[in-house]
Amino acid sequence: MLRHEQELVAAGYITLAGIDEAGRGPLAGPVVAAAVILPWSYPIPGVRDSKTVRPHERERLYYEIVGRASAIGLGVVDVGDIDRINIFRATVKAMEQAVICLNGEPDAVLVDAVTLPGVAVPQLYVRDVLAAVVRPVKELKGFGRVALRAGESARVTFEVPTDMLCFTGPNGRRIVEPGEFELQVGASSADVRLRATVTLTGPVRELGGQWRMESRCTVGR
Repeated sequence: MLRHEQELVAAGYITLAGIDEAGRGPLAGPVVAAAVILPWSYPIPGVRDSKTVRPHERERLYYEIVGRASAIGLGVVDVGDIDRINIFRATVKAMEQAVICLNGEPDAVLVDAVTLPGVAVPQLYVRDVLAAVVRPVKELKGFGRVALRAGESARVTFEVPTDMLCFTGPNGRRIVEPGEFELQVGASSADVRLRATVTLTGPVRELGGQWRMESRCTVGR
């Protein structure tokens, strides 16, 4: 595994997440997966297959890993899902959840003995170019999860009702006003890869109590 990590770093993949699971062997209970990103340039002595580590040493390493990790994600799939989709698929699902829960998207993922589809979480942000009041630099309006195997691609479509462009106006009421909005799509707010500007037309509209604040994300192949 260390050789694979060194090869990835040499190829320019800097942020690497390691994933493993517990719960595939027992006949009862959930399957749990963890994804961890550690600084690759500062290895922790003693970290290896947990089955070969004595209990007291394992506990010490746990606190050292938690203290040094730049991100940790956990995924849990319960027994109901295991019975419904089988233990292998439940393991993959737990691992996908763990990657999604990481604070930031890794450049690559290292998995032992399981082929894990690539998991991306495209996110849609909106920036109000000019508003009647001070607005946030950008606001998250939609996101989705996409699982891709090597060589695969997908088309992600976001649908955002215009009610989601509302804000509290100078009179204290929720309004939608016409103007330009910049749409930003990326892996995170700091990693925007696509931008486009759209124009909303019509008069200023005041929202009542039944306004729609739910976007939709669909994935097509």
